[in-house]
Amino acid sequence: MEALTAEVRQTRFFALTRRCFQAAAKEQPLLIVLEDAHWADQSSRALLDDLTQSLEGHAMFVAVTFRLLEDLHLATLEAAVASPSSWPICLPRWLAACCANWWAWRGCRMRWSSTFGPA
Repeated sequence: MEALTAEVRQTRFFALTRRCFQAAAKEQPLLIVLEDAHWADQSSRALLDDLTQSLEGHAMFVAVTFRLLEDLHLATLEAAVASPSSWPICLPRWLAACCANWWAWRGCRMRWSSTFGPA
């Protein structure tokens, strides 16, 4: 394994990960939720892109949350915008304030930033 290049090892890892998720989806529908993808490193984003390119024909749903950043490039997002089977949902910034009010009403002691959520 050490003789393999980093690119070959990554390709094999992505294929293994994809097959594991596809096998799980054959047993029952699979929901994959990835939060704060804007914090993910480039390799993790590449894995997400690879996984989402193989969703067709599998009982998998991938939900990804992230902040819109100029340097955040996801082929997944670009494909989602172009695909009739994907639904990108952009939430307004005021939603964080609504969440803060809800948490306060529930008695939660978390501090919330009015812009991005938990402080």
